[in-house]
Amino acid sequence: MPARSIGTATISFGLVSVPVNIFSSSESKASVSFNMLHKKCGTRLKQQYICPKDNNEVVTRDETVKGYEFAKDQFVILTPEELKALEEKATSTIDVIEFVPLAGVDREYLEKVYYLGPDKGGDRAYRLLAAALKETGRAALGQYAARGQQHLVLLRPLNGVLVMEQLHYADEVRPTTEVTIPAGEVKDAELKLAKQLIDQTSNDSFEPAKYKDTVRERTLETIQRKIDGQDITGDAAPSSETKMLDLMEALKASQRITHHARLKEEAADTVDFLLKNTAVLGERLGPILFQLPPNLKKDANRFRGFLGLLPSDRRYVFEFRHESWFDDEIYDAMRERDIAMCIIEQDEFKCPVVSTASWGYLRLHRLDYDEAALVEWAKCVTGQAWKEAYVFFKHDEGAGSGPPAVTTFVGACERS
Repeated sequence: MPARSIGTATISFGLVSVPVNIFSSSESKASVSFNMLHKKCGTRLKQQYICPKDNNEVVTRDETVKGYEFAKDQFVILTPEELKALEEKATSTIDVIEFVPLAGVDREYLEKVYYLGPDKGGDRAYRLLAAALKETGRAALGQYAARGQQHLVLLRPLNGVLVMEQLHYADEVRPTTEVTIPAGEVKDAELKLAKQLIDQTSNDSFEPAKYKDTVRERTLETIQRKIDGQDITGDAAPSSETKMLDLMEALKASQRITHHARLKEEAADTVDFLLKNTAVLGERLGPILFQLPPNLKKDANRFRGFLGLLPSDRRYVFEFRHESWFDDEIYDAMRERDIAMCIIEQDEFKCPVVSTASWGYLRLHRLDYDEAALVEWAKCVTGQAWKEAYVFFKHDEGAGSGPPAVTTFVGACERS
């Protein structure tokens, strides 16, 4: 897919002007971002500003001003008008001031990198500048104003493309003299050994594709396992072509439906989004689980209205955390649509065993099941008039509790 321009500019030096498009040179994937949630209900938390001087009073944004701390707890305040007046006016011009030897630019000055491509009518001048810089071994040094700031930039050629490197100003780069190196000498024998070690693992070319961010991969794999455990994909793992982003967004959509919209009519668009993003799994899609928050009490009319948003070609399961939902009126509404109630058991919570569909759905999330308890659950499942049942156990990787419990449970079901 062709790169998408993030802006335009004009390279200017002497009487020459070269119109260009600006492109990002990279896509940062290093950070996997997490949100802070309320442990009790899983709702995303909001940040607030408080004033410790005024008894931790909550301060709204329109009551804040910007100040610069020039001494301990002493600030000079600048108004929005004063700050606006200080901003550098964006000219969309990269003003080249001089041409310097590219090899003489120290790498510690590098801050960001962008690609430049020719804009309409600038092809010839663009190619000429790139070729001239390559032939002379020089780079164009200049300044570029954007977003109220003035940046120091360096233009250099790379594979026929002009690269714009945003540099630190000299007063932003700390000198190496700030790093203390104890006095000492390097012995010839030690230097020879060090050079031999370098030679043994040397490569004549730079091949960054050989290296992967294994921490990020491990994190995403763990997230994927969590996604699988949330049962959006049921008993099937996502196919390789399923996008992580789509599944992550689907998980967020499910929570927005239950915790934010709380099953109201305003959840309709989010329901459509959820169904669309889970549809990519096709036949591998299992039941879609809606986990209601503990503070959401029974509302039969709202519940029936929400069920009307769900097409009948999918399987759905509801997990209730408030006892008011365990009611015949709710059970009847679910039986009319063959929708299952999640039978859940945790250390601090256990719901009644009630069948509302032709299939069952259980989440057995204690970590201390003994054989007798698992046999009782097996009898409970096989004793229902279910065509099939989805049973999920919580797995503690440290204790290895999941697989043994599954083995014992399946064996007991086969004997029942």
